[in-house]
Amino acid sequence: MNHEGYEHTELTDCPITTWLHAHASELPEVETLLAEHETVHILGREILQVRQKGTRDELHRLLGQLHVHSHLFQEGLGRAVKAMRENAEAKAPPPEGANQ
Repeated sequence: MNHEGYEHTELTDCPITTWLHAHASELPEVETLLAEHETVHILGREILQVRQKGTRDELHRLLGQLHVHSHLFQEGLGRAVKAMRENAEAKAPPPEGANQ
């Protein structure tokens, strides 16, 4: 695994974090998503550190945690984006010529 080019180790530099904040008012449970995403970043930094100086068991434990939290974040984000789209569609005016 080569992580030398890993660009977004800092949460504030991450484009996903930026997007979540930009759409916070439209996303249900955005605070939960932000917290889960932050956990993913924390675990990612820990994994990069442990990979250099830690044990194989510790690395596997952290990778397991990363998998769980990444999955939770992805599922939550999927639900939130779906709800966001449904809300936008419900608020959109009917297309021209509808009901004629």
